[in-house]
Amino acid sequence: MSETSLLKNTENGCVEADIILIGVSRTGKTVTCICLVMRYGIAVTNYLLAQKNMSLMRLPKILELDQSKFVSLNSQCDPASFDQTRAMLE
Repeated sequence: MSETSLLKNTENGCVEADIILIGVSRTGKTVTCICLVMRYGIAVTNYLLAQKNMSLMRLPKILELDQSKFVSLNSQCDPASFDQTRAMLE
């Protein structure tokens, strides 16, 4: 990719990205994306794995491409405190 950018989470953004960060909320995807763009000039986007994605047990259609670009971010918190944090932010 010739231009450094934080790409939109669209099919084109995923195709153009050098890296696609995937994870649930509150795992630091956006901050990590900004760091990768600003410090290293990597074209990057992120994708939020929501409950609807989990229930399907497969990747969303937008991510059915070069999976070598995927980096998964996860959290080691207990589900109850995760839900509590999310509720406070909504």
